[in-house]
Amino acid sequence: FGSSFCGRVAAFWGVGMAAPAGGAGGAPESDAVRSAFARLQQANVELDALAIQALSTLPPEHASEMLEYVAENHAYLRNPSKYISSTVSRGFVPRRGSEGATTSTSQLEEMKVRASKAGFSLSQDAVNSLASLPPEHSAELLDFVCDKHADMRDPSNYIASTVARGFKSRRSGFNVTPAVGAGAEELERARQRMREANVQLDDMAHQALATLSSEHAAEMMDYVAENHMYLRNPSNYISSTVARGFVSRRGGAGG
Repeated sequence: FGSSFCGRVAAFWGVGMAAPAGGAGGAPESDAVRSAFARLQQANVELDALAIQALSTLPPEHASEMLEYVAENHAYLRNPSKYISSTVSRGFVPRRGSEGATTSTSQLEEMKVRASKAGFSLSQDAVNSLASLPPEHSAELLDFVCDKHADMRDPSNYIASTVARGFKSRRSGFNVTPAVGAGAEELERARQRMREANVQLDDMAHQALATLSSEHAAEMMDYVAENHMYLRNPSNYISSTVARGFVSRRGGAGG
């Protein structure tokens, strides 16, 4: 990096190029950002103006977390600047303090091999998305995609979009995307209709429902409860419909 680049970067958070003499108030966050950019410099990664602008919209602790991730994984990123810009635009979700570390580079390589054996390849966006999850969640999502990829228009895009919307693990039990107020009531009514119709769903169907908004998940369950006698396999119907891209019919033309 040149000094002008470092100066532009530091200015976004008010981080001085030299460490404060002994001040308090915000110094740890400033030091974290400075240290993260130093790691990028050591990795010979230079960011474009759009990436720097995207980083400037994050709190310092989140910016430093993303920068450290890029410094550690830049060899797997086709374009580090674009990765930062797109991740921030989708909504950066910090992993620090969450339930475990992010998926390691060796685990990602194993996932690429597994996907290839299943008959599809992972795009760089999909790999980046899996990398942002704890290992158990990335493995769970890949399990689902490997099982259902034949029904998916674009498995890699499914992974990237699912992570961008906020991946919810199903292995801890069936609990569709949390909702409050009317959304929660609608979900509970839909679950009740499923119970009354004696329709039981498998884990893959639960996972598929979890990728939908609460109102769309309720709509899908309402449809299945009403039409299950015409569906050979309600669970497979839900999984394949979500994989192809669920389109809400409520409020649309016709019923």
